[in-house]
Amino acid sequence: MFGFKTTSRDDQPGTVQLTRRQLLKTGGMIMVSAAATGPLAILAGTGPLLHPPTPAQGPFPVPAGTLVDSFIAISADGDVIGFNGHVDLGTGVRTAIGQLVADEIETDIARVRIILGHTTRTPDLGPTIASDTIQNTSTPMRQAARQVRQLLINLASERWSVPAAQLRTENGFVIGAGKRLSYGELAAGQDLHIDLDQHMPLRSSKEHKYIGQSVPRVDIPNKVLGALTYVHDVRLPGMLHGRVVRPPYTGADHTAPLGDSLISVDHDSIKHLPGIVKVVVQGDFVGIVAEREEQAIAAMHQLKVQWKEWAG
Repeated sequence: MFGFKTTSRDDQPGTVQLTRRQLLKTGGMIMVSAAATGPLAILAGTGPLLHPPTPAQGPFPVPAGTLVDSFIAISADGDVIGFNGHVDLGTGVRTAIGQLVADEIETDIARVRIILGHTTRTPDLGPTIASDTIQNTSTPMRQAARQVRQLLINLASERWSVPAAQLRTENGFVIGAGKRLSYGELAAGQDLHIDLDQHMPLRSSKEHKYIGQSVPRVDIPNKVLGALTYVHDVRLPGMLHGRVVRPPYTGADHTAPLGDSLISVDHDSIKHLPGIVKVVVQGDFVGIVAEREEQAIAAMHQLKVQWKEWAG
């Protein structure tokens, strides 16, 4: 039994179950893997998304390996899904990666969906910093997209008994010999797990349709409409809130007693406040855990903490 999650455009999952046989009946899939351990994620029909097959051992369900297991998936309706372990911090990398994938696989950018930084669908690619997402971690996605395109051409070549060299791709279709098939139609019933060809040649800059062009950023509409879910909007059952009480060494240099600055914490100073769960003290770290955010904030301001004096 494979576990699936239905996902909407804003990656809000709901759980369903789907067997391998049901998956193939639904439409099948094509993906490129960095290792022959199965797909990281795959769309079937218009929504279900396969969980990573073998999460790495440890406290967090990060997919096994240091590189992404699957970079590209094709849904039964021809949508292209790309996976990247980085996140979009407002720099528009979701849109930029979509441009890269759309150009390499040769489909309309409106048919490309990028999933970023999901702990059970994308690998840990390290911190999102500077321009690393585009310079480095987007490269295997581009190679995978190009490789999947070639696989689709080969499938059409076999089906039509036409040399692959006589076929071309355009806007999500393989075309040639007076025929055309969509990526979704070619992917139907397929179950292909192949290693990523890291030497796969990419399209030349002269062939780019989206790379280097200004396209509408996919994150802007929800930001303008106030519909985007930020981390501050997340609410979970039994969720607690925290605040850190910091040493009063604003602008401190190396002479400040950091690391050995805490003298005492008066736990009783906030006993009268509602919702306080715990005061956490570890070395110089002092934190407040409370049932509500405003309770943690109030406790942060009222907790009496004594620090070593600093002449700086």
